[in-house]
Amino acid sequence: MKKLLQVISLCTAVLFSTGFFSCTNSVSQGNQNNNSGQEEQNNQGNTQGGTEQGNEQGSGQGSSQTSIYKTDNDVIQQILSMTKSGTIKVTGDLTEDLLIDIGTALKELYKKNDSIRVDLDLGEGKGLQKIVYTFKDCNNLKSIILPEGLTEIGKYSFYNCINLEQIIIPETVETLGELAFYNCSALKNIELPEKLKTIGRLAFNHCSSLECIDIPDGVTELFSATFSFCSSLKTIKLPANIENCDTLYSSSTSPETIEFKGNIPKIYFSVNTIKTIKFGAENISTEIFQKLSNFKQVETFNFSSSVKNIEFSAGTSTFDFYFLTQ
Repeated sequence: MKKLLQVISLCTAVLFSTGFFSCTNSVSQGNQNNNSGQEEQNNQGNTQGGTEQGNEQGSGQGSSQTSIYKTDNDVIQQILSMTKSGTIKVTGDLTEDLLIDIGTALKELYKKNDSIRVDLDLGEGKGLQKIVYTFKDCNNLKSIILPEGLTEIGKYSFYNCINLEQIIIPETVETLGELAFYNCSALKNIELPEKLKTIGRLAFNHCSSLECIDIPDGVTELFSATFSFCSSLKTIKLPANIENCDTLYSSSTSPETIEFKGNIPKIYFSVNTIKTIKFGAENISTEIFQKLSNFKQVETFNFSSSVKNIEFSAGTSTFDFYFLTQ
């Protein structure tokens, strides 16, 4: 009887443990607003018109000062004329062709001076709905604000942008194409929009600095190797309505926490680093523990306050539940 009470006590502790890990996103809309205000202050201190560019001459490399070019027209020339790291802000109508030209100018600038880093602000632009291949291999792109109305970040959009540290994605984006952020090795955090529905194959492959990913509930399928070679990735939060997860990552990725916000999909893992599994669905069946039976190294099963019912599947007793969670 004493042993039985111990088992029941252990089961109760597992069932009612609560609290969820939160991804700390360094990029937020609030930051965007603050940055915009700061940019306006900086612009007021600059001289008008074409004299902005003249202020940049003779600045030298390695300067920590950031200069802001607020341009509506000759943005390509402004980029090619940069002599130190700074911000390019583009307003007005945006087209795919203009964005491709900007990407080409960034690559030309990098060839001339690979120490310059560019913060690209497209937040006030209009009319842009899709980008594809646009910033591929732009190694000097440090951060980017994408405009509202954009619905698709297509394949290879930021492929091999090795110095991209920050990106603000508008809530209108529904699709991330395959290899969209492949080898963005400086990207630590990314906040995905709630309307996102599709994440393409290898979208975050080789993002070696990415620490946490919270996938919105609109995504129902994740493809092969989406997060392979993300060597810093410690937490993955899977959407509530996920139906299929292929092999999310390889042995080069070592996550410690995985959170199921809803359904428990069929998942294949090739590593044994998971220490914490968290559940957010209202109703949970003990069958999920049979699906997760290969997680022998798991130390904590954490149930959120939204869990209302745990259903013991046919033939599963409280004793089975205890042993499945050990």
